[in-house]
Amino acid sequence: MKGPERNAKRAIEHARDSLLRIIEKTDEADVERKLFPNSKSIGEILLHIAGFEFVVTEALPEKIGMPSDMALWSRIKTGFAREAGFSEPSGLQLADYAAALLEVRARTLALLDAGQDRKVEASHYDVRGCLGKLASLDAQASGKIYDNLYAAVGTSFEDDIAEDECGFLDWVSLLIVHETYHRGQLTYMRYVLKEQARSI
Repeated sequence: MKGPERNAKRAIEHARDSLLRIIEKTDEADVERKLFPNSKSIGEILLHIAGFEFVVTEALPEKIGMPSDMALWSRIKTGFAREAGFSEPSGLQLADYAAALLEVRARTLALLDAGQDRKVEASHYDVRGCLGKLASLDAQASGKIYDNLYAAVGTSFEDDIAEDECGFLDWVSLLIVHETYHRGQLTYMRYVLKEQARSI
């Protein structure tokens, strides 16, 4: 493994360890609670992080030896319930969310171990093609849902400034920025939910 990929692996492992510590501090009773009726629950945010990582790595051009895992995707796609229209996650425990995050991250680390470059030409990054492939293999969801998902993922790319001035995309940095943003969101949600519980 080259130096940049080794450093990338350390960085994303640290980010995931930090997120897992948030999960450990979260009350099981809060996992499906929301701050607002149309917002994401804690559980949906966790699957959103996993789902975004899955899509980012699936869409890599010249991806090294990593077949699509529809069984995994079917478990984590509900992280895009609010944006795309999938059913919301329910009936899961915190351990289930942690397991999904770890499984997705293991695939990402395997890519880096195999020598996947962390920087790719943004113009070669085919998110729409990736989602089209997932849609064709997903008998439970309509094409409209995947169109909505494409719009949502594109917004995340723009918000997290994925493409640099030379037209390259550092997908590892994108994952870290995205995960760090949502980790802060989860920390805030835990605080507010605890305050709400005290006031009852």
